[in-house]
Amino acid sequence: MVPTLCVDRSPDDVDQFSVLISESEQTGFSLDIVFVAAMDGRAGIRATSE
Repeated sequence: MVPTLCVDRSPDDVDQFSVLISESEQTGFSLDIVFVAAMDGRAGIRATSE
């Protein structure tokens, strides 16, 4: 497997999975597998992209 695309979003940016599906259809890549991960932050503070 070779990574093709990475999307870094907070839950506030995407409230429905259908939004990600719509965006993925515009990339021109054929996706067979989607890996989704989440980070919960620390001490009640959300994780950032930094």
